[in-house]
Amino acid sequence: VVETFGFAYQSVLPSFARDVLEVDADGLGILTLAAGCGSVIGVAILATRGYFPQKGRLLIGVTIGYGLMLIGFALSGLFSLSLIMIMGVGAMAAVFDAIQWTLLQQHVPNDMRGRAIGGWVFATGFGWIGQLALGAMAQVLGVRWALMIAGALVALTGFISYGSSAKLREI
Repeated sequence: VVETFGFAYQSVLPSFARDVLEVDADGLGILTLAAGCGSVIGVAILATRGYFPQKGRLLIGVTIGYGLMLIGFALSGLFSLSLIMIMGVGAMAAVFDAIQWTLLQQHVPNDMRGRAIGGWVFATGFGWIGQLALGAMAQVLGVRWALMIAGALVALTGFISYGSSAKLREI
């Protein structure tokens, strides 16, 4: 859900920039740059923390934070606020992927790791479904609502994971 709906925000970013923030291609480029800067900052913070216990709880928290940042971005109407929110989105996306890969490498038995990674790659190959769904929602409901729904799905995934996976909360 996170890979499909969280990362799909990029597909409607041009419409959000034009229709909501009323900025041109330069503004869109700055938004994209801010998301990239957020990614670098997020991973740098994660890397400087070194070892930390309870990576599963961190993944859940980042998932919820990712969804909330997407919702906050969708609700922002000011370009300066949108830059801050999209930096948060970029940070959460990068940290989510880094922790996800770390947990995958640490908790999948060696003889199953190739299959597990193959399954993950297969699943992320369906990311276009999120882009298609977000585009359709943006067309029908508006780009803000599409992003808010995507953010809500991502955050809800984190809450459901917290409530339903004692194993993830423990690792």
